Amino acid sequence: MEKPSVANQEFVGASRNEGSEPPSVQGIGQFKLQLTLNGSPIGWFGLGGTGSYWGCVVTNEKDATIMSEYAYNGHNYLKSAAGYYMTWSGTLSGSPIAFNYWSYANGWKLVGSELIPDDKPDGKMSLYSSDSGWLYANSGYSVLGVKKVPVSANADAAVSNR
Repeated sequence: MEKPSVANQEFVGASRNEGSEPPSVQGIGQFKLQLTLNGSPIGWFGLGGTGSYWGCVVTNEKDATIMSEYAYNGHNYLKSAAGYYMTWSGTLSGSPIAFNYWSYANGWKLVGSELIPDDKPDGKMSLYSSDSGWLYANSGYSVLGVKKVPVSANADAAVSNR
């Protein structure tokens, strides 16, 4: 099993979209992602590491990243409350998940309880090691279950997560 990059690096990845933002589209609700491993809850999707844009497991719901889903051009994009989009780095080992600018964003789909990037069918959201808690788009690691948990429109509105 390939040992992945950890969140102490700058994001490296291919540009996927043109422009600084997609055309104006309406977000679908706000939610947090609750994570499970083998059916047991392990925490929430949060951000940390260099630049605080790398996906990681956080144990407290209050530290979870608030997201909205945006449908655009046949894909569903996940956008943080701070205005960044979920992506993954194919250049760094293990394909770590991050939030970054629109130009790097890729679509994601929830298949059952597994979150998968549209452009990487073997990239189910996963965990390499519970010791580190960093999240990857890599089905070769421990694949996580994902559940969207709705957030009220004004709850945690002041949270600034990338």
